[in-house]
Amino acid sequence: MNEEYLTIIQASNKYDRSYSTITRFARENKKSKFVKIEKRKFLISDAFLAITFQTQPVPKKDNTVLSNLENKSELLFFLKSENDFLKNQIAKKDNQIDKLLEK
Repeated sequence: MNEEYLTIIQASNKYDRSYSTITRFARENKKSKFVKIEKRKFLISDAFLAITFQTQPVPKKDNTVLSNLENKSELLFFLKSENDFLKNQIAKKDNQIDKLLEK
């Protein structure tokens, strides 16, 4: 399988995430097979990014109801993964705060 890898800037543009978000994501996953470092630059698997950041567009604010069950399950998966990611980030920050308070 010929897998495509994106630079941080390319990933940021394609998945509409900030440069720092993609950089943080690459650093957290740098030991995985989905992230490479070439010439001191991160290259991230496009497929891995697609699974993580979901390329499905966000519903418009005109009260559009998702009628397709597949879209609902994809949205649910996305929201659960975002929730898990944010819980993990909170736990990391709590740990950092605890360490700083111990000093």
